[in-house]
Amino acid sequence: MVGVIAARAACTIMQLVQARDGRSEQDSSSAFSPSEIQALDALLPELEGKTTLQKNPHPPETLAWAAWIIAKFGGWDGYPKSKPPGPITSRHGLQYFKSLTHGWRLRNV
Repeated sequence: MVGVIAARAACTIMQLVQARDGRSEQDSSSAFSPSEIQALDALLPELEGKTTLQKNPHPPETLAWAAWIIAKFGGWDGYPKSKPPGPITSRHGLQYFKSLTHGWRLRNV
């Protein structure tokens, strides 16, 4: 059972790394549940800055859009000229996001 959970997390991380450049129009629902997408959308304003360089450049609810948000949670600065986020940054961001979504689900309890 633990192996299945680890494999799913690894698959999601690799999807995020591959989608980070925005060349694919893959939908975020391929890696996230509807409630997780809702949480990503609600948390995005907290991560974006005031300038256009600090805003998520990807179309909403695409996998690239989600990858940008997860990378910001993982400690990436978000600037286009910065080194792109890799699997470790995505892993850290995904772990943090999963903790946030757990709280997000509890808000209705």
